[in-house]
Amino acid sequence: MIKELILNEQKELPYLVIAQGGGFAGIECHCGYLMAIYQIMNDFHDNYLGRGASAGALSLALSMTLGPDRMYDLIKDTNVSDLMYFQSHQILRYFCPFVDVSRLYHREGMYKMIKKNTDISILRNRLVASLTNADTNESLLTNVFSHPVLYGTSAIPIAFEVIRIDFPSESIYAKDGGCKNNIPTIRINDIKKYKHIFILMTPNDKYSKPAWYEGLLHKAITELSSTGLREVDKVLYEWSPKNDEMITKENVTVLQAEPPDFETSVMNWSENKKLVNHCYSYAMAKLEQKSKYLNK
Repeated sequence: MIKELILNEQKELPYLVIAQGGGFAGIECHCGYLMAIYQIMNDFHDNYLGRGASAGALSLALSMTLGPDRMYDLIKDTNVSDLMYFQSHQILRYFCPFVDVSRLYHREGMYKMIKKNTDISILRNRLVASLTNADTNESLLTNVFSHPVLYGTSAIPIAFEVIRIDFPSESIYAKDGGCKNNIPTIRINDIKKYKHIFILMTPNDKYSKPAWYEGLLHKAITELSSTGLREVDKVLYEWSPKNDEMITKENVTVLQAEPPDFETSVMNWSENKKLVNHCYSYAMAKLEQKSKYLNK
C-alpha cells in the first residue's frame, strides 16, 4: 500500500511525465528524452505534470525549472566531484562491522546544486515524488513542497544519509523513493484525464561496477535495480500499446532507449555525457513517428 501526502492541490494540465529512478545515468537519459519531447511537442512547455522517483523526480524538477536545454548545460558543466565525494574514514565499516556508518558519500554539493536550480513555487503544484520511510520501509508519495523532498527521494541507501522531511502532521526520515516505488505510475483508470502520458525509463543495461571499497553500496544498488526491473516489467505489460483493453497506442508513449555500447553508471556521468545524446536520438526517432498525433 502506498501512502499519499499531497499537501498542495495539483494543477490540471494536459500532459503527464512519469520518470524512473536511475542515478546519474537516469538523469542523463531523462534529459535526452525531455529535450526530444520539448522539440516535438508544440504546447508542452509549462503544460505538464510530473511523477518521479529518485533521479526521475530530480530530472523533472530541473526540467520544469530550467527547461531541458539549460538542464543539459548544467549536466555538461557539473563534475560529480562537485556534487559528492567519498568519505575515506567510512572504510572502517569494512574492517569494524560494529562501527555505525550513516553514509559513504558526503553530498553537500548536490544539495546546493538542487536548491540553486529548482524552484519550489513551480514544483509544489506540478511534481509528485516517491519516498521510502527509512524507519518503516513504507512507500510514500508527496508533492515536492520543499527541497528536502528532492534530497530524500534521491538518498540511495548506504551511499547517502537519510533526510528528515517535515510534514504538517508528522516528520519522517526518508531514503530513496526507488527502494519501493521506482516508477510511480498513476492508476489505470486515471489515464483518460490526460491528453498524453510519457513514461521515461532507463535502458535495461548493466551498469559499471563501483570501486572495490563500495561493496555494500553495490549491494544496495543491486537491490534498487531489482525493484526497478520488476516495475519495468509491470509497466511494459500493463501500459503496452498492444494491451488495448487498458490503453490506446496514441494515449501513452513509453520511452526506453536500447542499452548503449559505452559504459554508464548510477554513480557517475557517462564519458562526455554522451548518454544524453544517445537517449535524445532514440526519443526523436520514436516521437517523430507519432508527431502528427501528438500535436493535434
